[in-house]
Amino acid sequence: MPSLGLEWEICTYLNSQAVATFGTNLFATQLPDQPDTCISVQTRGGLRPVMTMTGGGLPESKFDRPNIQIRGRAEASSFADGNDLMQATFGALQGIVETTLRSGGPLFHLIYALQSPQYLGRDEKERHQWSQNLNVWWENPQR
Repeated sequence: MPSLGLEWEICTYLNSQAVATFGTNLFATQLPDQPDTCISVQTRGGLRPVMTMTGGGLPESKFDRPNIQIRGRAEASSFADGNDLMQATFGALQGIVETTLRSGGPLFHLIYALQSPQYLGRDEKERHQWSQNLNVWWENPQR
């Protein structure tokens, strides 16, 4: 099965776990201006790929270790809704070990949080904002 890209893989999984609905309040790569209450998944740097010498004497990339950032937002009157959404995201992703997130998808060796969801204050429209960062060790099918 073709690669969907890391953000899409994570969004597909969060959708399947009923944390949020892809395209409605769950988005890949950017947080749109609407709806007010939603989350997005973005790749943000990370650790160097794990390399081995198993490729016939040449270095071979075994798996990638990028960071992902989950950004969340909730309308001004709904702090609890946004906080619950971020906590559910944390619960769904924290501690995934040796798992495929969808049938036929790539193997995820480990997903672990670099910190719990952090409240960031309000944006220019007075909506509440959160951020959470996780490290992902996965078999990138592009390698």
